[in-house]
Amino acid sequence: MKRLGLATICLLLLSGCCCRVGPNHMEEDTLCYNHAVQTSTDKQVLLNLVRLRYHDTPSFLDVGVISAGYDINRSAKLPITFNNGIHPSGIDFTKVVPEFGCSYSEKPTTTYSPLTGQRFVTQLLTPISINQMVLLNDMGWRIDRLFRLCVQRINRIQNAPTASGPTPSYTPKYEDYLTLMEAFYHLEHTDAIHLLPRNNPTTGQVEAVLMLDTKQGEAEMLAKVWQILDIKPGTEIIRLMPNNANPRQGDELYLDTRSPLGILYFLSHAVNVPNHHENCHWVTTTDDSGTPFEWNRVLGGLMNIRYGTPKQNPAVIVNYRGVPFYIGDGDLESKSTFSLLSQLLALQFGEAQLPILTLPITSN
Repeated sequence: MKRLGLATICLLLLSGCCCRVGPNHMEEDTLCYNHAVQTSTDKQVLLNLVRLRYHDTPSFLDVGVISAGYDINRSAKLPITFNNGIHPSGIDFTKVVPEFGCSYSEKPTTTYSPLTGQRFVTQLLTPISINQMVLLNDMGWRIDRLFRLCVQRINRIQNAPTASGPTPSYTPKYEDYLTLMEAFYHLEHTDAIHLLPRNNPTTGQVEAVLMLDTKQGEAEMLAKVWQILDIKPGTEIIRLMPNNANPRQGDELYLDTRSPLGILYFLSHAVNVPNHHENCHWVTTTDDSGTPFEWNRVLGGLMNIRYGTPKQNPAVIVNYRGVPFYIGDGDLESKSTFSLLSQLLALQFGEAQLPILTLPITSN
């Protein structure tokens, strides 16, 4: 009876020691993998921004399938040895020594897919659509941040279009555009400007429009928008059209949007570099009448990427050419733009077509 009781205890211990390893570890593993993917994705984006500042080739790897297999091994022994000696009481002594064990191991597997060839052209070089801008504005992104990041030209008003590629050697044009964006910002603050879809009353097709509320908006800001955009004063509904060579109608704006790669190039000019890197001609120095151009004049309030050892834990940091580059955790404007950039890339890249896997937990 005593032997049976010990054997039963051993079996109960073994049956419970690892049978719930999978469910118990799922929550912890999911959070850990989620954090790892998010951190690596942010670092990859920042690394490519720095690469482009140095005129180096960007490279993207999509994380495909992450699988974690769990192996559980259980063993039990119930060795029985007999003592030939006789106890003074006359009873034979038997020693029962149970032995049991349980081992657990995790075998994660990750697949990566490089962005090359046709995928690179389709996903990185295709301009951002106006519909995507409408969607992101509806999600809560500020209209001025969207237009500064995604649009390089409205009609003939330039938002540093030469910055959508490798760093230019001459000063970009941007002043009137930033004045317009300041008006957009103030009008949105009073709920007087909206980026919306509507059905065209003539064609019935869905189109994007910029709607101004003349009752809510400050008169000075509305006048500034109409003047810079060359729109008839009092116009409340302005149609947004892709850039083309057709004559512009009085209520239309032609938007020349950037591609994701163009946005990355544009934001790469927010990367501050050590002086000796400039002296070594590893980066292009934009000339402004004999003095270096300060790209913060174009990108101020959007992005600032610092270099060196941060005083506090950064939001994201990478090392390149032996130098740390980072976005400060307290730099909320840069973090917001970085988050918007990540969402734009996610929209443009789309969802990967991944196989559905069933991952068994093996037990021996």
